[in-house]
Amino acid sequence: MRFSEYLVSLPEEQQRTLTDDLTVGCGRVALAALLHRQDPRATTMLGMLATAHAALREALAELGSEAAYGADRPDNAISEVTVPQRWETLVAGANADVIDGWLSIASEMARDTAAAVIANIEVVTIREMLLALLDALTTVRNDTLGGQ
Repeated sequence: MRFSEYLVSLPEEQQRTLTDDLTVGCGRVALAALLHRQDPRATTMLGMLATAHAALREALAELGSEAAYGADRPDNAISEVTVPQRWETLVAGANADVIDGWLSIASEMARDTAAAVIANIEVVTIREMLLALLDALTTVRNDTLGGQ
């Protein structure tokens, strides 16, 4: 089933929620990458990742695939308050380049996911793209927080 067919099969409120979650999620991934490039030591990027992860996870659930993501996956909702004391070390030097690389990959995956929705491809493919994007966000989070 194509995305547009799936979307119109939902009640109006769910249609809005799904499109909002996809928009917020993909947009926040791109914003997190931009924030990190502007100031690798800033923790604001983590808030963007948490918001993106939550929205994309909701979108996946709206697409009928939350069970595929699994309850055993880590929650990406890390607030800036819980940033480890060694944050400065984690995001310095070569680590900043690794994190930037992962954020660039995740940002590109978010753009591809948004493009897939606009291109009206099959929902099953969009689900797979969301699963891969959520896994990439978890990797960024874990690398950024030193494997926490």
